[in-house]
Amino acid sequence: MLVDAERTRQVITNGFAANDKKGLSDAFRSGTGVVDMLVGTQHENLRLLPIGTVPEAMMAEGGLAQMDRTITALRSEAEVVVIAVAPTDVVADAAAFASRVDEVFLSVSARTNEYGAVPTAFDILEKAGARSIKLILTDTGRDGEPFAASTSIQRASWR
Repeated sequence: MLVDAERTRQVITNGFAANDKKGLSDAFRSGTGVVDMLVGTQHENLRLLPIGTVPEAMMAEGGLAQMDRTITALRSEAEVVVIAVAPTDVVADAAAFASRVDEVFLSVSARTNEYGAVPTAFDILEKAGARSIKLILTDTGRDGEPFAASTSIQRASWR
């Protein structure tokens, strides 16, 4: 199951053309369950919970209690639940979810991020209670050096 909790770009919801469907943000706003908002996809055994029609209400309304109810409901519906959230430096949603999931996968673009952002994001997630954090490095190539910008390494301070 895919859950689009990325209220800034909504890439997953857009990719599945579910922009007009109720979803996660509607559940947070109304306090209702999410199971009836799950959308089937063209892929067998893959369902989607779109961001919904009021993404700005995601965390502002409903809060952590609604998040806990939502995660419990989703776990009862699928063996694997993938929740996509905004970057840790944009909104606090990733930190709010971090302690409530089994693993966090931190996806970092080597082309658009500075190396120093990696330990910062890792620390935010760790302090938020993430039990396991895996790093996925994207936008690298055979010919290019990740984080090749001259300012990228200068600000980095990894453990």
